[in-house]
Amino acid sequence: MGESRVRRAVIVMAKEPQPGRVLPRLAPVLSPGVAAALYRAFLLDVLETTAAVPRTDGFAFVHPAAAIPWLRENGSPRYELLPQVGARLSERMIAAFDELFRRGYGAVVMRNADGPTLPARIVAEALDALERGRDFALGQDLGGGFYLVGMTRPHPELFRGAAAGATSVGEETLRRARSLGLAVHEAPRWLDVETPDDLAALRDQLDPARRIERALCERTGALLATLPRLRPGAALAGGGPAAPLP
Repeated sequence: MGESRVRRAVIVMAKEPQPGRVLPRLAPVLSPGVAAALYRAFLLDVLETTAAVPRTDGFAFVHPAAAIPWLRENGSPRYELLPQVGARLSERMIAAFDELFRRGYGAVVMRNADGPTLPARIVAEALDALERGRDFALGQDLGGGFYLVGMTRPHPELFRGAAAGATSVGEETLRRARSLGLAVHEAPRWLDVETPDDLAALRDQLDPARRIERALCERTGALLATLPRLRPGAALAGGGPAAPLP
């Protein structure tokens, strides 16, 4: 008789790429329209990369819900699209995990859409670790937050209100997981693009001369190639996107 396997799922938390609503901390160097076009490239690249994770069902939780038709038309068909539910991001994360555990998944990893260079391998390794008996997976980003989180059952207490004086959200989440006695898989730190310095680091990661392991990111690379290298404070002129949004 064949060995039964844990049902695995990956969640991508997606926003509608509307000017002024995505990548707001890039405002010193990118107009709202260009930032929206960049986020659109990030999101579509992330969906394509993460769809390659083996033995895994894909879900994109979308905010706002009205953007689901746009993502259905433009994103990967391998994802089921569901609305994000809740006023705060922490509430929407908890609700997304709860929905998939309710459906019977036993290993669920959530990743962001702001780190397009993250290889599918890192998501797969987190799922593998959960399947082998780890309780919790965490990937901290270079800015002190996290880009990936995974669980085998609900732990809403990990996400509700970081404790006062926490060094970073990522470190505080890790501390909470360990205080609960959870066996933790720590994914390598990775770039999450939020600030102008992160944008410069993204250009470095995409430089073919670097030869680092990364996702292909064709859309992101093509869009960045159209943008000049800018110093913080030297905003890209124009309020419209660098590429038209559908």
